[in-house]
Amino acid sequence: MKARSILALVGLLALWTQLSPASCMPPLEKFGTCPPNPFKCSVKGQDACNHDYDCEGIQKCCYFNCGKICRNPQEKAGSCPILPYFCSVPEGDLCSSDYDCPEKKKCCYVNCGKSCVDP
Repeated sequence: MKARSILALVGLLALWTQLSPASCMPPLEKFGTCPPNPFKCSVKGQDACNHDYDCEGIQKCCYFNCGKICRNPQEKAGSCPILPYFCSVPEGDLCSSDYDCPEKKKCCYVNCGKSCVDP
């Protein structure tokens, strides 16, 4: 009985040593999708993150402006309109997330600040 237990333990240890390190790592992506990037860029900016797990909590590593930053995942169905220009002077935001907006409206960048719009 003791010999079987030891043999089983040695077998499990042998299998464990064959596992690749990547099989013990969490997935690189978190649940949800990134909000669309409302800006068009001609030059790549600096990234503040590389993968979703570089970000705290539920945040994901998403393209924003000309680089990647940690952002909350898209909350309501639909997407925000893409802005045809770049804002150099931001305006005040009228919302901070989709749930600040009534019904199916989303909190999107419009002009140079966030407001509730139809997706």
